[in-house]
Amino acid sequence: LEVARDFRPDILVVDLVLRGSKIDGFELARLVREDAALGDVSLVASTGLTRPSDRMRAQHLGFDHYFVKPADPDQLLKLIDEVLCRR
Repeated sequence: LEVARDFRPDILVVDLVLRGSKIDGFELARLVREDAALGDVSLVASTGLTRPSDRMRAQHLGFDHYFVKPADPDQLLKLIDEVLCRR
């Protein structure tokens, strides 16, 4: 979160299960969406979680896109291009 505040990215690709971290990707999304400085960042979930409830939770917390691992690199690059072109 601190790095994102300093860097101000256009897009964040976040794993929902952040092993070894104090928070998970769901909590990170909530914190990003509450931060006025990061309000316009596009959030992309990259995860092995495949339950509909996980997808719904991610959407509810502010993720704009949801990729199940292994994500197709071409689809991910296409999405990044689309996000950057809109900015």
